Amino acid sequence: MLAVKSNNFISKLLFLALVWLIPSNIYSQENNNEEKNNGVELRGIIYTQQFQAGLSLNTNGYSLNARRSWSPTAFFERGYEIDLAIIRHPKEVNDYNYYYIGGNSYAYGKLNSLYTMRFGFGEKHEIAEKIDVGSVEINYFYYGGVSLGGVKPVYLEVNTAPISSGFVDISTERYDPNKHNLGNIVGGVPFTKGFSEMKFYPGIYAKFGIDFDYKISTQKIGTLETGIVVDYYFKEVPIMAETKNYSYFLAFYLSINFGKKWN
Repeated sequence: MLAVKSNNFISKLLFLALVWLIPSNIYSQENNNEEKNNGVELRGIIYTQQFQAGLSLNTNGYSLNARRSWSPTAFFERGYEIDLAIIRHPKEVNDYNYYYIGGNSYAYGKLNSLYTMRFGFGEKHEIAEKIDVGSVEINYFYYGGVSLGGVKPVYLEVNTAPISSGFVDISTERYDPNKHNLGNIVGGVPFTKGFSEMKFYPGIYAKFGIDFDYKISTQKIGTLETGIVVDYYFKEVPIMAETKNYSYFLAFYLSINFGKKWN
């Protein structure tokens, strides 16, 4: 099972990288004149303001991110970021109950879903400069700040009729490990169910990584970013019912970001 999950994750990363690289290569071949204004080359300009946003695939979930930064010098940036992330428990595995045809997938034993909003500050420093068309700019960065986890209860479709009756009477109920099992759980429900019952877990986070900027334009941002992010909450987050829960979550991630620079 671990090998299958690893292969699936690697496949997603490769697909994400291809989606990013192909448009970037097309752009570099077709838009060589973007950096000129009335025939005057603009590559000598140093842009001091940046904004970028993107999508990340994490080893424990997914996230959307946005980053606003400025450049005190030509060699580093300082700024703030916001992430919206879905964090999965290490033992969380989605599957179907094959006793019931048509049921949605769900994670057996999952009490709650964890959604996280991160707000932090940090810096990015240049390792290698983009010196000509086709070269790559490489930077390292670090960010950290507040991580606010929202815990939403899991609801399931459940067969309330006795199994021995041969009938199916489906109702939507909040998962209760003392009542619900593989014999009466039909499947999951839309993720929007339960948001009104969300509870919050404050914490902190830290993020470290490297990004590679392949964009031919010095005014546009197109980066492939990889790194590590750690979330720590001030108390244990109850995600699973029958296995150990944690107050911290560590993930490696790969992110594709797009944005722009200006003065």
